[in-house]
Amino acid sequence: MRNIIIFGNVPLATWVVKQLVQSNNYNLIGAVCDEYKEDAFSNHGMEDKSLYSYCQNNNIDTISFEKALELAKQMPILGISVRYHRLFKKDYYECFTPGIINLHGGELPRYRGANIANYAVYENAQRVGGSLHFISEGIDEGNVVERVLIPINNKPTAFDFFSLTLNALQQAFLTFIEREDVKDANKKIISIPQTEYEKQGELNKLYFKKEIEKKRIIDFKDIESWDDLYRMVRAYTFPGHKGLIVKNGNELIEVKAIKND
Repeated sequence: MRNIIIFGNVPLATWVVKQLVQSNNYNLIGAVCDEYKEDAFSNHGMEDKSLYSYCQNNNIDTISFEKALELAKQMPILGISVRYHRLFKKDYYECFTPGIINLHGGELPRYRGANIANYAVYENAQRVGGSLHFISEGIDEGNVVERVLIPINNKPTAFDFFSLTLNALQQAFLTFIEREDVKDANKKIISIPQTEYEKQGELNKLYFKKEIEKKRIIDFKDIESWDDLYRMVRAYTFPGHKGLIVKNGNELIEVKAIKND
């Protein structure tokens, strides 16, 4: 049976914990999470609530970031990070056996970094990716454990893309825990270097939040077409966040996409 520690706060982290609890193959030692209220992430559109509230209501131990490291030095523990905000330094993740797996909301190696939903819609991506990969020194550069790709058949908003990403990550995680042999807690987990995807012609690119924020404000006279405007509007449509800002002379107009039911 493999020992597990979860790092995360968001509803997807709660969903992951539920899958592990339902399985007889894992020993969930505890969760590293912050004291978020139950509905703190209601804009994610999931039925599950914050991980902290779930742990409190279901007698699951919450432990500190430092305590998790201490435990990892004492026994083999697989860490699973679900959109966790803290940085895992090399001397931290190397104490975990066989390591720490991150659930990355994007296709690797094509979309590394932050704000992938915004960037992907901005760039007219034709598919959504959910990737499980080992944490390494580079940003989202670790070996891929599981990857699910979903084609896009419409013109999604950033929130639509994000929701599809959650779906892809759930599929990837279920595939991972169903195929993994956990009889030996020290057994190596099969993974693929991202360079193998690059050899097959796939691109790699790293994205940063500050760059997509710079693109949020656009001058009306620079818009090339209505399709171009619609794409940019969709890229910034996400509940709880600012939309695209269109500058028309001295006027700033916030624009978001709406559903046409």
